[in-house]
Amino acid sequence: LSPVCLGSLRRAANINAEYMGGSGSLCAMAVFESEYKEDMSKEEAMDLVQKGILSGITNDMGSGSNVDLVVITKDGAEVIRSRFKTIIPAKAKEIKFPVGTTPVF
Repeated sequence: LSPVCLGSLRRAANINAEYMGGSGSLCAMAVFESEYKEDMSKEEAMDLVQKGILSGITNDMGSGSNVDLVVITKDGAEVIRSRFKTIIPAKAKEIKFPVGTTPVF
């Protein structure tokens, strides 16, 4: 997903490629359109964007694994890296098959 400007959430019902894009954007858009409300605090808006991006990550194999946000206000932009970082579990154990288990064609 491309970075999503929190300020554009005010127009959540009209989100289109101008505001967001990427293979997981439809999943994120569904969250934004269904859960956006007027007068959200900055933290509520950040939580909503994180939830939308996580929806894309969960439902689209090409959407990556971490959530980065850019909060844009009249005072400037704040980059928040790894607001959510997916924990990828370690392999439980190495699986070894004896030579000759699978025939070679």
